[in-house]
Amino acid sequence: MDGQIKRRFGLTLLEVVFAMFLFATLVPLFVGIWIKHHRAVEKSAGVIAATNICQLILEQAMEAGYDGVDGMAATTLADRTLTLRTTITDDVTGTSSTHSSDKSFVWSLTVDTPTTEPSLRTGEKLITVEIEWEERGKTLTNRASTLVVEGP
Repeated sequence: MDGQIKRRFGLTLLEVVFAMFLFATLVPLFVGIWIKHHRAVEKSAGVIAATNICQLILEQAMEAGYDGVDGMAATTLADRTLTLRTTITDDVTGTSSTHSSDKSFVWSLTVDTPTTEPSLRTGEKLITVEIEWEERGKTLTNRASTLVVEGP
């Protein structure tokens, strides 16, 4: 062979087995990470929507004032149910993927006064908004409260 290195073509069996092992290990790992990421994004969309609804209802209660807030608590179930379509567009993976779902948010507003909540002082009302919605078969809850004081 006059000092020339013989070049081989193809892969050895060991290289093929190693490549298959890497492929069989890494692909399920990345698919699992992607699925967990997608579920977390979907859940956070529901939490963000519920938080925004809480904030909106609390702002309306603050606008109603000390005397008007009691009337907000007495509404029918149909008035307290909001159905929103959430659309999530995920551009993280390079190829854009979109997922849409309808969620029904049911909210309730309670007004506590010094007679129902002893820690409150005269002239104070504690307004609590609670929102429930279904996410993957589980009922999730978000709650927010604010204090309204009588007077200017």
